[in-house]
Amino acid sequence: MANNMDEFREALRQRWASKTLFGSGSAFPVVGSDRVHNFWVVLGIGAAMFYTYFALFPPLVVVQANEDFKLPRIMANAFSGSLVVVLVCILARGYLTRGLLFSSDVSLSSIVQDPTALECIRQGKSQEKSQEKSHLDSRFMPKRSVLIACGLACLPFFVTDGLYIIGMLLPISILGVTFGLPTALVLHAMEDLSWSKVDAVCVLMENHLQQDIPTEKLDAQFWTNLTKRYLMLDRELEQLWSTEHCGPPLFADLALRGYFVAVFFVVAVASPGIQVKAWCVAGATLTAMITLQNLGPLASITALCQSQNAGTPRSVRRLAVRFCNCELFDEDAKAEHARFLQAVTSTPVGLELPIFGMVTTQLLASYAKVVVTAAPVAITFILKAVGNEPTMAELQ
Repeated sequence: MANNMDEFREALRQRWASKTLFGSGSAFPVVGSDRVHNFWVVLGIGAAMFYTYFALFPPLVVVQANEDFKLPRIMANAFSGSLVVVLVCILARGYLTRGLLFSSDVSLSSIVQDPTALECIRQGKSQEKSQEKSHLDSRFMPKRSVLIACGLACLPFFVTDGLYIIGMLLPISILGVTFGLPTALVLHAMEDLSWSKVDAVCVLMENHLQQDIPTEKLDAQFWTNLTKRYLMLDRELEQLWSTEHCGPPLFADLALRGYFVAVFFVVAVASPGIQVKAWCVAGATLTAMITLQNLGPLASITALCQSQNAGTPRSVRRLAVRFCNCELFDEDAKAEHARFLQAVTSTPVGLELPIFGMVTTQLLASYAKVVVTAAPVAITFILKAVGNEPTMAELQ
């Protein structure tokens, strides 16, 4: 059974080589050897000690930046202290992800024993007929990294000695990228694995449909086997995203992003400057939107299992209904299909996370309402900040 995880890791390396410019990823933590991973962990601990010292004794450039933003004196210490917390979250997330990747758990090894899923992970794409899967690759798009880089590049225009601040943030930026890329790769692969297993159930039914109409006579054994496979899918998804496997790395990632939102909120409250308030509210809103976007693929997998909305192209539930009262079936086949349909409707399968529950589009929409409510506040602050900027005539 251990060979299954070896094949999974090999598929990840091939995925890494095809999706990034960093070869096989052997020089990165999480996916690299123990020596490489420990080397980066030591660097992370050293950087944490570096920021801890600055949290106790803030450097002059941080104190000056704190004064530029008109923040309370304690915020100069809190700035470096917050970097320590971020580094701890990054290292913890990497540790949990590596534990998942090199797990010897028999149940996890049996779940990844799927040639179709491994090929999906290896190629970074699913079957051509899929439409739900297209946005799962968004995790590897460089848009967010470019956005952060642009934000850091603009820092010298707003802060005295901004270049020194950028140099101070360089260690945590490097560690964030080196640990973040392989972590995203592993979580993305687990999403692909979950999606491919649900898609396989859909394909079994779609192969016997033509323009949404059954075209073949299916015997009772087909529906009996499909019912067993559906119930097995329920157990596999539950185990895969439980607190024993994918749950902890995902929660560590959410905790990191939640901490960023909290930091933005605290600075917005503590700062008397309208500009700082505006950009912090905007930063908190953007971070929350990115977090919801990362959970979007999980919700789409749940929709592939149980969605019955008319706008959904395909789902297990909608496909199962299309075989109801089929004239091609005998009585035994109709009875087994009725049992399969009962299993689908009474046992909603999907991605369920502890605390959050079933990750559905409706759940994310409820969280998005809060973000959408905060967005106009951010826009109002920004417009007010721009409107309060003194003109050249006023300065003269």
